[in-house]
Amino acid sequence: MSDELMELAWSAGLYDGEGSTNGYPHPKRRIKVRVRQMHRGVLDRFAAAVKVGKVFGPHKNGKSPALVYEYSTSTADDAYAALNALWPFLSEQKKLQAIQAAENFETPFVDRRGRYARG
Repeated sequence: MSDELMELAWSAGLYDGEGSTNGYPHPKRRIKVRVRQMHRGVLDRFAAAVKVGKVFGPHKNGKSPALVYEYSTSTADDAYAALNALWPFLSEQKKLQAIQAAENFETPFVDRRGRYARG
């Protein structure tokens, strides 16, 4: 296995345990891949392996005094690129989560009056 594939396999393991994919049809139509960690170096390694997205932080983590860093994609293209890079190594549960997020993102939003709304 090449070094690049080993890094992707490692990244998929991290993502399986600590990451998420969320898709939102409205009001801010987006799909995001995210991973949070207390150690920035872990996320820098992840970002280097998938070759898209950025690491932000540190940020306060809710009510916890701990500060966390967050890897996140900012565009649909980046989210899909990250998922495609990780896909061969992901668990079935994470693949299903990504598929559901993509379906949410791709689904047109219909308001209460039955009109399509812009995302």
